[in-house]
Amino acid sequence: MLEELQQQAANCAYEALRHHTQNMDIARYVRKRFDKIYGPSWSCIVGVEFGA
Repeated sequence: MLEELQQQAANCAYEALRHHTQNMDIARYVRKRFDKIYGPSWSCIVGVEFGA
């Protein structure tokens, strides 16, 4: 992922966490922002137990 996309993802995640508490809502927020900025079709997965 390009550095610009990494920074945008971090900023977007920060904003999502400020406005939402549910993982699904956070993922939806990030996906919709990226779809709007960079065009569709982005995926976003939010959670705590992936491959642990």
